[in-house]
Amino acid sequence: MSMKLAFIGGKYPDTLEDTARLAADVGYEALEFDYWNEFEELITDDVVSWAQGVLQRHGVGVAAYGLWGYNHLSPDADERAHAHETLDRAIGCAEQLGAHALVLGTGDMPDEPVERKLDEFATVFRPILKRIADAGMQPAFYAIHGGSFLDSVETFDLACERLPGVKLKYDPANWGDAGQDYVEVARRCRDRMGHVHIKEVIHSEGRIVSQPPAGMGEIEWGKVLTFLYEGGYDGHLSVEPHMPPWTKGEALRTNLILSKRHISRFLL
Repeated sequence: MSMKLAFIGGKYPDTLEDTARLAADVGYEALEFDYWNEFEELITDDVVSWAQGVLQRHGVGVAAYGLWGYNHLSPDADERAHAHETLDRAIGCAEQLGAHALVLGTGDMPDEPVERKLDEFATVFRPILKRIADAGMQPAFYAIHGGSFLDSVETFDLACERLPGVKLKYDPANWGDAGQDYVEVARRCRDRMGHVHIKEVIHSEGRIVSQPPAGMGEIEWGKVLTFLYEGGYDGHLSVEPHMPPWTKGEALRTNLILSKRHISRFLL
C-alpha cells in the first residue's frame, strides 16, 4: 500500500509547463486536473497530446482528472445527453494522460425523493463506471457540493448498496464545513475512498479566514490518515491550494513544501 502526493494545478495550457516544473522541483509525483464548463472551451485532442508531452518531459504524472458541475441525472433530456457526451470525452482525455482517478459528480433530480434519485443513479452510472474501469481508472464521486445529491454518509451508503464499486472523493474540510464529522466520514468510508484532497482550513468568528498549508490549521491529518491506512487506500493525496495568498507564486511553492513536510510524516 502506497499513498503518494499530488496537487491540483496546471489545467490551463498556458500555465502547465510552469506548474509541471514546479511539481518536479518540490518533489510531487503528480498533478490533478479539474474542470468545470471551461473543459469544453480549453480541451481539444491537440491540447491533450501537447499536455502529455509536457508531463513526460518533467516526469510528472496525473493523479486525477475531474469534471465538475454537469448534471448527469438531469430531467431535461438534452442537458443529460450533453453531460454524458462531455463526460465520455473527459474520460478519454484522462485515459490518454494516464490518470489514476476520474473525479465526477452525480448530478441531481430536484424535488424528487432520494429513493428515486438512487434508482436513477444506479441505472445511469452502471455503464459509466464500466467505461471508467475499462479505461484503467478509479471512479471517485464528490459529495456535499457541486450539484451532487450525495449530501451525507447515509446517502453515500445507499448509493454503494445500489451500485457496488462506487468510491468517494474525500475532502475533510468540505465535510467539516458542511457541519459533519469529517473524521467519522473517514472511518465509515475508509474502504471506499477513490481519491483524497488535502485542504487545510482555519475558522474565526464562524467563517473561514485562511486555508494555509496542511498542518497549520484545524484538520487532524493524523486521524484522517489512520483510517486511510485501515481502509487500504493506495491512491494519491492531492493538495488543494484554495485561498489566497497560498495559491500563486512563492506562496504556492511554500504551501506545497510545507504541506508535503507535514503529510509525509504519516507516509511510508
